Amino acid sequence: MAQDAFIEAERLQVMGSISSDRGNIISDGTNGTLTTVGMTTTNQTITTGTITTANLTNLNGGTSGAAGASVTTSGTISTTKLINKITAGSAVTAVIMQSGTTDGQIVAVQHVGAAASSVVFATAGSAAGSSHIATDYVFSGQKAALFVWDITTALWYPIAY
Repeated sequence: MAQDAFIEAERLQVMGSISSDRGNIISDGTNGTLTTVGMTTTNQTITTGTITTANLTNLNGGTSGAAGASVTTSGTISTTKLINKITAGSAVTAVIMQSGTTDGQIVAVQHVGAAASSVVFATAGSAAGSSHIATDYVFSGQKAALFVWDITTALWYPIAY
């Protein structure tokens, strides 16, 4: 029979994993932090408290103001950031997106070009493997589109359209 272990320490470094099959990992809330790298959580709820974030990388495309990365016919949209800002000088077709890296990865594409400058992704179906888009999808300038990556099919799925 397993025994409970209670550890009180100023610093605890674990070279494996910390798990709890029926409880919580908690802090008394006094000047403490929980720092994680590559943490995976499921079915978690935060009911009180503050989440403070600093040095978030890969959040936005790094472009401020109205400019975005220029996309042309048969061009590729980067998926390295959570928010990827693009622009097109006119309507463009056969556009593809880079492959995702993690199952469930979410990417937003913000099109800051003129409303008439639509982006048409490469046709789904046989071209889906190269376009990485699961279905035919078009969106105009002055809009944003949200996609989720499925690692099994290796395709981006529009969240709503």
